[in-house]
Amino acid sequence: MSKLIKTYNKERICNNLIHLRINDGYTQHQLAFEIGIKRCTIASYEEQGRNVPSLENLIKYSNFFNVSIDDIITKKLWH
Repeated sequence: MSKLIKTYNKERICNNLIHLRINDGYTQHQLAFEIGIKRCTIASYEEQGRNVPSLENLIKYSNFFNVSIDDIITKKLWH
C-alpha cells in the first residue's frame, strides 16, 4: 500500500489527516486513543508526510471520520 500512496502527494495526505483531526476538535493524543494507534504514529503522518499511513491505519481514519480512503489520498479536504 505504501508504494501506492507514494504515487500521490505525501503533503496532500499529511494536510488531509491534519484537517480531519483538527476539524473534529481532536488532539493527536485523543485521536490516537479513539482509533487505537500510537500518538507518535499520528505525529509522523502529520509532519509533512515523514511517514505514510499503512492500509490498516488508513481504514481506521476512514471509518472514524467517515471519509473514503480515496478522498484522503487524492483530494484536497482542507480549504
